Amino acid sequence: MLEQDLRNIVTQVEDSFIVPEYHKVRIRYVGRKQKADVWISLKHSLSDYFVLGSFALSNALTERKPEITVYHEPFSKRSKVTLFTETGQKTILVEAKLLLQIVEPINTIYDELYNARDKFSMVGLGLATALMPQFAGADMLPGELMQKICLKDFGDIITAQKNVFELLKTYMGLTKAGIYQELEKDCL
Repeated sequence: MLEQDLRNIVTQVEDSFIVPEYHKVRIRYVGRKQKADVWISLKHSLSDYFVLGSFALSNALTERKPEITVYHEPFSKRSKVTLFTETGQKTILVEAKLLLQIVEPINTIYDELYNARDKFSMVGLGLATALMPQFAGADMLPGELMQKICLKDFGDIITAQKNVFELLKTYMGLTKAGIYQELEKDCL
């Protein structure tokens, strides 16, 4: 498959998304995790920003609550994950529980905004799984994809929503193009 064909697949998928309206929401910090919509670490990392953006965009598409309740997790729980690469294996620590919070919001965003009949399932889990090693510094995803996220102002939830949407569109386009490329290899 030619590079241009793959680029066309990515563009076709990206163009199948409906651009959402982004809504401002207030962040209200709560003292108990049980009262929070989401929890984030004290570091205010890119992972935390992505969690807030995912929840805010999902909220904008469904509930439209004017605020998101957030709990600051005093310690970040990390999980060991072994990555298998061409050069061997490497164990890294990922923020699995933090990023698993995006599964349902990403599924909602995808279901609401992807306007084509060829929908995938479990998109949120796929994206969360792909981002875990990336946010842990493993550089597993294409640079083109990671350029869709920028963290300048942690309180800028509108930009966080845009980042989530742009990353999801590109991720889905690259995923579909990769599947077609692998299928073509198997047919040769």
